[in-house]
Amino acid sequence: FPDTATNNQWARFLYYLGRIKAAQLEYSEAHKHLVQAMRKAPQQSAVGFRQTVQKLAIVVELLLGDIPEMKFCRLRVVGKLTLAESDP
Repeated sequence: FPDTATNNQWARFLYYLGRIKAAQLEYSEAHKHLVQAMRKAPQQSAVGFRQTVQKLAIVVELLLGDIPEMKFCRLRVVGKLTLAESDP
């Protein structure tokens, strides 16, 4: 991947790399790439992208046999509720 790529392009690249690794059943590598994608993603915009990455990261973490941290499950994004907050 080119070194001159923007953070948004890096985030997208890492997300797709994480999806590929998850499909290949390499969950630890997939989780590593998804966490990097969450860190590279814009914090104030791209709400849908961040929620999609978070949901996939939670699924991969569950497949690893770990319990996801609640900070990922309860993250508020621009007044919208994420996966865990919508459930009572």
